[in-house]
Amino acid sequence: MTEAISFAVQAEFPITIVFSQRAGPSTGTPTYHEA
Repeated sequence: MTEAISFAVQAEFPITIVFSQRAGPSTGTPTYHEA
């Protein structure tokens, strides 16, 4: 990931970096349970 960003910066590629986080508490367990 870091190497790809460094290459894009050096090559002057237009890139968009999005940092996203899931809403709600992090419980460490799956939030979807298949019945």
